[in-house]
Amino acid sequence: MAWVLSQHENEVQDKRVESVWFPCADEGSTPSSSTNVMIMKAIRFTLFAIVMSALSGLTSCEKAVFDEEGSKTTEESQQETNQEDSTVSKVTLVLKVDVTRAAENSLPWKTLQFEVLDGLFRSVVHIKQSVDDENCGTASVELAPGTYYVAVLAHSLIGEPQINNTHYVAMFSKNDCSDVFYAFNSNVIVGKAGGLVELKLHRVTSLIRFHSKDVIPQEVKSVIVRCSGGSQSINLLDGYGVSSENQTLSFNVTDSMRGKPLEVDFYTIKVSKKNEVNFNISAYKSELGASVISSYKTKEYTIPITHGRISDCSAYFFTDGSDDPEINTGGGDDGENGNENETKDGTTSFVVKVDTAWAGIDHYEL
Repeated sequence: MAWVLSQHENEVQDKRVESVWFPCADEGSTPSSSTNVMIMKAIRFTLFAIVMSALSGLTSCEKAVFDEEGSKTTEESQQETNQEDSTVSKVTLVLKVDVTRAAENSLPWKTLQFEVLDGLFRSVVHIKQSVDDENCGTASVELAPGTYYVAVLAHSLIGEPQINNTHYVAMFSKNDCSDVFYAFNSNVIVGKAGGLVELKLHRVTSLIRFHSKDVIPQEVKSVIVRCSGGSQSINLLDGYGVSSENQTLSFNVTDSMRGKPLEVDFYTIKVSKKNEVNFNISAYKSELGASVISSYKTKEYTIPITHGRISDCSAYFFTDGSDDPEINTGGGDDGENGNENETKDGTTSFVVKVDTAWAGIDHYEL
């Protein structure tokens, strides 16, 4: 149908009778060729509207349950996985710590940390116990059948050691180091047949014990000890340090310490191919954190260390006395990390034995 103006509206304009669907009836007003162009534009507009309407309908629909290959959605797969996990029979894993050479109630640690890791070194079970806990040393967990790594850490750190997705454990931080024992088993098979898994905790630290042959003067108010060449992290596979790192121990000198020899116990973890550390001691006339730092004296020593042993060192520090160093060395106690055993049905016992004695003491006069 063509729309036509009323007679009084049509009197002052050229006569034009056409629409987008019908050619112009008056060839003199608008050529028919221009009408063809208008028809094509209208068709394209109509097709575009149809396509957009169809797309809008698709996006408003729910997601398809299967993808192009007919596989299930992620949500359904996760639901099925959770259902399978809930139906898998699990066995009870029991941890029992047996201290073999320590007096009762005098354990050389405050915290016992028990870790069960999967094949990608991701934590499956994490148990932290205090030595004051009533049931410290015994823990029960449930695990699905499979192969796991088991690590036990005993320490007196303020912070909590972190196991990353490799076999490294970050142990120490600034002003936070302690004696550390560890056990590691890389092949604990939880299944229906097997036997007892026995682990033994080993000391992984080396202790630098420094004594000054002179006494702390009255004007000394703080001390900072810096050690480089040892490590703050453990490689679970061998119990040695991961890499050489810088460690720091700092403290203010109290009135009760002045007039007595300076004594420092410094724990580090020996890197397997490094047998020495650089030990730097700095004394200050100002307290830690003071706006003005006034140095009193600084000395640096090269100290041999051995895995699991004490390096007992003595030297003149505050005065100018000097002695040639006397070095006595000895081997460390590396021991075994545990047995590879398969657990039985029901209950699996972990008996963790601990030898708390140092492997030896090496005396050095610096």
